[in-house]
Amino acid sequence: MANKLRVVYNNFATSAAVTASTTSGTLIASNLKTQSKSEVWRATGASASLEVILDVARTVNSITLANSNLSSTA
Repeated sequence: MANKLRVVYNNFATSAAVTASTTSGTLIASNLKTQSKSEVWRATGASASLEVILDVARTVNSITLANSNLSSTA
């Protein structure tokens, strides 16, 4: 099977309620609602969760964890 490029262009989080189980300082979950790559969310500890409540029912085809290292040593 050939690799397929997927361009994710519609950030449904911009109009959603975004909360996190843990945050580090000013690196809060609502930063994920912006288009700026420098505005990030950072958790404290090795385990964290995000909750995104969309404003209306939507079909979600993909979820992207861009610029993430998924490491507890970050």
